Amino acid sequence: MGEGQDIAEVRPDGPAKPVKIYTKTGDDGTTGLLGGSRVSKTELQIEVVGGLDELNSCIGVATAIGPSKSLKDRLNQVQGWLFEMGAYVAAEDDEWRSKFPPPSQAIETLEQWMDEYESKLPPLKNFILPGGCPLGAQMHHARSICRRVERDVWRLHHQTPVEPELLVILNRLSDWLFLAARWANAQAKVSETLWKR
Repeated sequence: MGEGQDIAEVRPDGPAKPVKIYTKTGDDGTTGLLGGSRVSKTELQIEVVGGLDELNSCIGVATAIGPSKSLKDRLNQVQGWLFEMGAYVAAEDDEWRSKFPPPSQAIETLEQWMDEYESKLPPLKNFILPGGCPLGAQMHHARSICRRVERDVWRLHHQTPVEPELLVILNRLSDWLFLAARWANAQAKVSETLWKR
């Protein structure tokens, strides 16, 4: 959810109300929360929403590069989770947050996906440099964004506590993105570059 998709227009009981892309409501440096109140675009809460949107867009690039159907399906599922997490963070209070809980099934699902990849990838005995094939490199990029968003959510959590699940999901997601990058490189038969001092 970004500035082009006004979060104040999302409805928990149905599709979003059609709106123009330019609402002009943000011209004063504020943006809408779920619930209708407005806050400064410089608030940490909005920084986290923007970070989740950036991560979602980065994963969108990965889906456009041409992953296998199974990986693309997983990436699309992750994108859906990121929308759910964005709605949760963008809620103005606990009442609105309760309507958009973090996707709890994501933790177990990500762990299952990681177990599957790890069982088929060679053990990692050295640090590797981000890169490889275009898809693998993009997944590494997504991983680094995910780590930043996780740090920002921890900062937010110290200001206004969030559901612990949200923090766990982001931690697991960054781990899965790392393994997905390795998997993409392995499928493309591109060797990983080991880090050497």
